[in-house]
Amino acid sequence: YIDKKATNKGQNLTKLFSDIELFKYQTILKKLEGMLLSEVSYSENQWQDEILQIILLLYPKYFLVFKEAPIKAKYDKEKNIREEKFIDILLVDSDGNIDLIEIKKPSNSSLMTKGQYRNNHIPLRELSGTVMQIEKYIYYLNRWGENGEEELTKKYKAEIPEGFEINISNPKGFIIMGREND
Repeated sequence: YIDKKATNKGQNLTKLFSDIELFKYQTILKKLEGMLLSEVSYSENQWQDEILQIILLLYPKYFLVFKEAPIKAKYDKEKNIREEKFIDILLVDSDGNIDLIEIKKPSNSSLMTKGQYRNNHIPLRELSGTVMQIEKYIYYLNRWGENGEEELTKKYKAEIPEGFEINISNPKGFIIMGREND
């Protein structure tokens, strides 16, 4: 009886928003293709800013972005030595969790060997070095723990909502580098 009863049928929101999403991804693709055609006209910093806009559209869970965010690498109380490293981009999601991005400007140099070793292409120095760099940053962040959460929250207090806290809990690292050419 309920199925036969006349009901209002609303607009198909899934179809509407899928069209908008398709337009968004097509626009991002065109922007990336244009950037890659004129990559030499971008400085490293400009390149990172452009890529960051795209990242925020692809991953809307991130609402705060901090460039050149400091992390404590070493601290020696006896010698009063403090060494800091700087992450290219620190992303903060709506729960306060952080992730890292290392962005390298594309170049014509390869990321993998052309030849194979035991049926595998081997990463070249730039790629393996960047992987090690981001792994080290994640290690430093995890070791920094609650003190790091407090320091980062305090450092960015003016830019985050009141009562919001930054959490270091299993951060992910993203590497954006290289290009597929030929």
